[in-house]
Amino acid sequence: MNTLKLETKNAPDLGEIKTAIEAHATATAETIAKLRAELDGTKEELRCLEQKTADGLPPGILTGRDDLAATLVKDDLVTSLAGKHRRDGGQITVKAADLIGLERKSTVTDNDSVFHNVTAAGIFGGLERRRFIFDALPRVAVATGHVAVVRETSFTNNAAVTVAGSPAIFTEGAPKAESDIVFETVDLRLPTIAHFVKASVQALADVGQLRALLDSRLRHGLRVRQDAEILATLTTVGNFTAFTPTSGDDAIASVNRALAALEANDAQGTLIILNPGTWRSIQRIRAVAGDGQHIVGNPQQVTGEMLWGVPVLVSNSMPADKLLVLDTATLGEYYSRQDATIDVGFVNDDFTRNLVTVRAELRGALQVVRPVSVAYGDLTAA
Repeated sequence: MNTLKLETKNAPDLGEIKTAIEAHATATAETIAKLRAELDGTKEELRCLEQKTADGLPPGILTGRDDLAATLVKDDLVTSLAGKHRRDGGQITVKAADLIGLERKSTVTDNDSVFHNVTAAGIFGGLERRRFIFDALPRVAVATGHVAVVRETSFTNNAAVTVAGSPAIFTEGAPKAESDIVFETVDLRLPTIAHFVKASVQALADVGQLRALLDSRLRHGLRVRQDAEILATLTTVGNFTAFTPTSGDDAIASVNRALAALEANDAQGTLIILNPGTWRSIQRIRAVAGDGQHIVGNPQQVTGEMLWGVPVLVSNSMPADKLLVLDTATLGEYYSRQDATIDVGFVNDDFTRNLVTVRAELRGALQVVRPVSVAYGDLTAA
């Protein structure tokens, strides 16, 4: 008969198991106690933050997005400026999609009681541009304020079928044709676009609608300036292919010829930029002078901004009677070093005067790498 023999010399002692379980239970209890203490601390910090907010600026009237007004109200620094008047400064970063700008350097206060009787009807600011060249461009974020771009300046294409002998026959081992490509390096320094504005702590604290208006106007101001810089780059000599209108052509025919000029260089026109007055003059062109039908659309119908199947962007940054046609996919890229950033703090005697200095800035620029993708010139012959 076989006998089963159990080896127990390596089996753990029951006492050791008990000790290990008790040690684990003790460690678990200590961890729970530590987490509970941290939670209690977080609750206390939240209570203090709520109290600070209650003592500082009232909530913004805008909802659904993080605008400048809401950002300033929620920020600890601005809350303290309205309540405890801290002396330090701080920084608030705004997303690139919500570009902030500044249009004036005057101090916004309510000394003349301009905002004293503001009702639900609100405060009305100026009109704002709705379309920008920037929105149609490829954009790249960079980590330096200096961008070196290498672009092709010429390409001599000598590609040919390999032949040899006389009469010529297709053969292996025959000499191949050599092509030539020339490049150049373009150094781009990304400039800073910036402005600042001053506002009284009281005005920001008392008039919620004023905060909303400032938010809208400041954003718009920077975008307008940014678009003007982009247009200046596109129309700088060396960044475009000059377009010369043909005598006798009207504006519609000139646009067609500019599109053909891009296509001759293997580019494809994707955007036409015109001054508003110039675009409206094109809409008034008739098939027969005097009494013919309008060529561009029907005055009694909704007419899309388009010529020869290419969208038209109407911009006040564009000079009158000028034409700019772009291949936005190939002309180059907009390099963004810094998204719109706001620095809030005291400057000079701001603290004693209950003023807040707000500075907004961004860094970025457009680099045209293919001038053949940009056609620029007069719309019609003189």
